[in-house]
Amino acid sequence: MSAKVVEGNSALGVYDLAGFSLGIDERIKMLPPVDCICLADVILGLSSSGVHSKGFSLVHNILKISGHSYKDVAPFSATGKTFAEELLVPTRIYVHELQSLLVEGLVKVLAYIIGSGFKESIPRVLPAGVAAFLDLTELHIPPIFGAGGTALGTVVKKSDPLGQCVIEQGFEETLRLSTLSCSLPKERIAVLISGSDSNLQALIDATRNSIFGIRGEIVLVVSYKAGVFWLMRATKAGIRSKITLYKDYGRGSCSMQPFGRCWSRSTSSCGVSINIHPALSRHKCIHAQLQALEAGDVESGCTVHFVDEGIDTGATILQERVPILRTTTEEALIERIHQAEHKAYPKALRLVANGMATLGLDGSLKCMS
Repeated sequence: MSAKVVEGNSALGVYDLAGFSLGIDERIKMLPPVDCICLADVILGLSSSGVHSKGFSLVHNILKISGHSYKDVAPFSATGKTFAEELLVPTRIYVHELQSLLVEGLVKVLAYIIGSGFKESIPRVLPAGVAAFLDLTELHIPPIFGAGGTALGTVVKKSDPLGQCVIEQGFEETLRLSTLSCSLPKERIAVLISGSDSNLQALIDATRNSIFGIRGEIVLVVSYKAGVFWLMRATKAGIRSKITLYKDYGRGSCSMQPFGRCWSRSTSSCGVSINIHPALSRHKCIHAQLQALEAGDVESGCTVHFVDEGIDTGATILQERVPILRTTTEEALIERIHQAEHKAYPKALRLVANGMATLGLDGSLKCMS
């Protein structure tokens, strides 16, 4: 059972009860079986969606010290909301992600990272003689923490003479980038699509969710087909839309697939363009998923890349991988990759819009250091 009385924000005798939860399980199934942890066990992190109940004492103190009130516009807000509106957004509960893994016995221990951070929370579930090595260089810290399901690290043999149980790498730099993103100006983003394009909805949702930290706003949606479902998505979101038929385009006047067939370098003067391809680098054609199955690949996925004159040949920004199981069909693989696209595209857009991934003069990827 977990309950939290929020202190330091009210007069004497007045308090807020943030909430509690209660669970029950058979003793034989209870975690953690600490003695089962081995060297090279993988540590996975489930990203937070905001400040959970145990963090509000710290929030009150930070606002008090900084001189902000809950009515002030939060500098990290994607849509101009106040601190109060952002902080009261319901936070993520991890039952859906964990339940099936726990039933199958794939999880050895769980660590709830509270205010004491990695260095005090993780050691509670570690046996003697080992330490946790965390690589945080690619961790996305939501801007709310700068004003998230990633492989963070592994279990290593403890060799630190001071008995350090958690070894962090890259956290300070990652936090610096998160803090910096709060002060960046917003980029104006146009999305070029065809078909119903559920990726459009994923991008709209991500740019309007402060947790993603995308310093950009979608201001225009363009399609070369009339009468497709994308128009409803744009209209519902209040975004200007335009239909530009392919026959209306002259050479070198637009970008991105399927617009990519008439791309030229002159287009890049208006900014950069990125695209997503439903495969990894090995397979390029429209039947890439079938090629992966026929080749006996153990994984496939999607690739987000900068756009150049070629077909899916621009510099890779990031990839999202999905496993290929023995029973995987082409249809199932296509759907699984489609879901992966909804994660990969917003991640890549954040890197580009926030200046963390840029295109070099030689066409290669340049990352912010």
